[in-house]
Amino acid sequence: MEELFNNIYLAIDSNPLYLFLSVALIAILLYSILKKLMKLLVYVLVVIIIYFGYLYYTGVELPSSTDEFKEQINDDVDKVKKQIEKTTEDVKEKIIEKAVGN
Repeated sequence: MEELFNNIYLAIDSNPLYLFLSVALIAILLYSILKKLMKLLVYVLVVIIIYFGYLYYTGVELPSSTDEFKEQINDDVDKVKKQIEKTTEDVKEKIIEKAVGN
């Protein structure tokens, strides 16, 4: 395996065309990775802005520190989980009622 990498390195080092192609490929890869990271950052920022807008609209006090922010998000996630569990249980009961009723 080491010999294979050594041969590739020597081929790239000895031929300027291979060197140019390698640098171009690395530049394209880095550009695509940075582009995806920036897109992810934009999505996260949009979600945070929407969340703060929701908190402001509902009149909930905005968190003053990151710990309060994390705690508030955890509380909201727990509320959503409980509501989802309740809804799925209701749906299960309705399905069972329909199945038994026939």
